[in-house]
Amino acid sequence: MSEAAGTTPSRRRWLKMVLTVSLAVNLFLIGGIAGTMTLMRAEMGPGRPLERAAVPLKLDATQDAAFRHLRTTMRQRGRAMRQANQTLWTALADPATGNDKIAGLLDEGVRNKTGFENDTATAFGQFLTSLTPAQRTEFIGRLRALHRSHGPLHLFRRLFR
Repeated sequence: MSEAAGTTPSRRRWLKMVLTVSLAVNLFLIGGIAGTMTLMRAEMGPGRPLERAAVPLKLDATQDAAFRHLRTTMRQRGRAMRQANQTLWTALADPATGNDKIAGLLDEGVRNKTGFENDTATAFGQFLTSLTPAQRTEFIGRLRALHRSHGPLHLFRRLFR
């Protein structure tokens, strides 16, 4: 037994090996988490499933214009809704805001969201009517499959394809 270290050389080697394996496992887990977060960021956004579902449809010029209008409407109206609601959140956070004012602010937030949804639904309907019956069936099927495939298990399946 080594007097200076207080442990035998074989114990120190065993300890180094355990620490090395522990470090490797931790690095692997951190890499997996980072990869999952990267995939989540890439898949986020309201237009991503639409784009993924529309790519294989081989859209003609009219259909492509309707699709671009849908994406633009979603982006612009979503931005406008978030900006308008940011003002509402600021007012809601103010302690001086009374109950009657809070109810009005919440109603305004609902109107903002309803306006976004109505405008988006109109643009979505215009896009759908521009598609052929076969394209529409394929597009809706792809959207439904993409909608069902979200979640943590979906991300892990994508990691290990």
